[in-house]
Amino acid sequence: MSEPPLLLLDVDGVLNALQRPGPEWIATRALGFRLLLNPSHGPMLLKLAEETGAELTWATTWEHDANREIGPKVGLPEMPVIELGSAHDVPGVLWKTPAVAEYVKGRPFVWFDDDLNDADEAYLKTHPGVGEFLIVHVDGDHGLTDRHFEKARDWLTIQRLTSERDRLASAARDSDAYALDKELTESDAERADLASQVSVLKDHVAALQSDARAALAIDWDALKTAVAGLEGVETSAVSAVLGAFRQAVSR
Repeated sequence: MSEPPLLLLDVDGVLNALQRPGPEWIATRALGFRLLLNPSHGPMLLKLAEETGAELTWATTWEHDANREIGPKVGLPEMPVIELGSAHDVPGVLWKTPAVAEYVKGRPFVWFDDDLNDADEAYLKTHPGVGEFLIVHVDGDHGLTDRHFEKARDWLTIQRLTSERDRLASAARDSDAYALDKELTESDAERADLASQVSVLKDHVAALQSDARAALAIDWDALKTAVAGLEGVETSAVSAVLGAFRQAVSR
């Protein structure tokens, strides 16, 4: 089984806003620094990780201090840390980026950060150890918002749907006749239900495409490819994936 995707999390400018965006943000201190944190972000991040099957990981100059000083203040448990001390400088690229590229080892990831630019994205796209990824650019003055969570959720849902489609396609190619028949056999009612779910999913796609915000957040070509692949594989295993996707896009 492949390793889960990653949710990479910065602190300053992401969890720690530079200005107070609203009354829900509280002022506190850690290691002598003044912080503005939103305690709801911890539960929201945990929910996002649970819904998408992603692993939360610190990608911050706070490194292990994030587990001791930041996590407890927003309700996050101890999480893996990308150690940045050995990162090498690349001209025009944020010094954290090479360390992230070495850490991910081909796993899909979403990166919440306020300092990344086009050069960082170009570096990641050409690095041999980096697969699919999404950079969610956060305004450091305002920190994480609902829009950032929605963008990450949409992208990770598509990744999971595509991965499940590829898994089923691989099973169809590699299984012997008995194993293939066992996996793909369904009742007529189940087949009809799956066809109905695919139709509903297409309706959601059409509705979301008319929403400028969602259209910017979702890779529609990837989604359409995933749906097209699913139509040819009618299995009950797909129903659970479609259900999770419908729930995500209907928010």
